[in-house]
Amino acid sequence: MCGGVGFRMKNLRDSRLKLLFDSEQLEGTKPDGLLVSAFWSPHPILPVITKDTTHLYDWGNRDKHLRLPLTGWTKIESLSDGRWNWLKPMPAIIPALAGYENGVWFKIDGGIRGIVVTLNGQHRAYMLTKAATDAYTKTTDHDRMPVFVKGDEAFSETIKTGKLLPPPDYKFS
Repeated sequence: MCGGVGFRMKNLRDSRLKLLFDSEQLEGTKPDGLLVSAFWSPHPILPVITKDTTHLYDWGNRDKHLRLPLTGWTKIESLSDGRWNWLKPMPAIIPALAGYENGVWFKIDGGIRGIVVTLNGQHRAYMLTKAATDAYTKTTDHDRMPVFVKGDEAFSETIKTGKLLPPPDYKFS
């Protein structure tokens, strides 16, 4: 799958960042403005574009008491089968420049497809996944991969770090 994303948000104030990210995440913000969010972090968020507006929403659901699927991902097959229809999912684009899975960072051209659901006024973003290509599985050792906006070719140039934060000299476009 893709357990972490790197992205940039224009005009995001430090006060807003402090509400969304813990101190470790803030320390990891690269000088070029790259923000990193991982599903396993204390407060995972995803940037999403819906109807030409960019929002920062909670990434999936980890709260057993909230009546939403306990995951951060949506299989495209389950979405197509209508299993999410009760939540009236809205299509979204996750403007990720990079993804992270199993110690590997990879560049993303064009972002990742996702959905946004709303329940009791709470918005949650879920990343769409599909069966992984051989190249993705070989690189990340995972059998699911994100649904890239520009297709499977959008997955490129990998760097193995073993760490969530990319190397300081690694440039994401």
